[in-house]
Amino acid sequence: MKLLFIIPVLVLLATSHLSLAAEPPDKCDTKTKERDGKDFVLTDQGNNPHLKPLAKKFAEANKHVSVAHVFNDGNHKVSIDAGGKYQWEKTSGFNDRETTKWVPQGITSTADAVEDGKYGDKEGWIVSWHRKDNKSVRVTFVDKKTNKYRHVLLVYPWADDNFKAVPVHAGGIVWYGDTLWVVDTKNGIRVFDMSNIWEVEAGEGVGKKSGGGYSAAGYKYVIPQIR
Repeated sequence: MKLLFIIPVLVLLATSHLSLAAEPPDKCDTKTKERDGKDFVLTDQGNNPHLKPLAKKFAEANKHVSVAHVFNDGNHKVSIDAGGKYQWEKTSGFNDRETTKWVPQGITSTADAVEDGKYGDKEGWIVSWHRKDNKSVRVTFVDKKTNKYRHVLLVYPWADDNFKAVPVHAGGIVWYGDTLWVVDTKNGIRVFDMSNIWEVEAGEGVGKKSGGGYSAAGYKYVIPQIR
């Protein structure tokens, strides 16, 4: 796994509620590689206006779940080899959730989220992944006590009653309080609401289903983007 060290940037952003956008790679001075503050722009994009009404729908449907609930609902288990390395479980029939289609990126934990190291009564890690075709982003909740884990899809509320996948190349992450900060390699940082996790129904589509309810490409839970 690649661990991207973005904490200094996130400390600034967490206090200012700003998102970071850098010069495109093709604009960089590749001769000297020297950059200064003028090469970066902080832009306040505000909170997503669709999050609150959509969250209300899930709350009314009793589909709002907690972080602890997701940790407790692990459906796979990591193994530890002789060298002490963690191995993801490989299960036949994993479909598009098979690890060969995903690239692990950043890692954060309950120790980052809160001072005492526990989020409620849970201790664990969250790992970010991007799909090789950059069509969506997921994170994995790993329970430190049981080594069980579950993948969760990150989504973007684009209407008061609907959401879609986040089609970006995700990078490093930091869990800070009730928010999850995820690097969008080409567009700064996206912030997701850990206090607003939603349970969805079965289905391969992402968003509202024609027959009612919501699905997320086979994932059971989604976390919406705040800003």
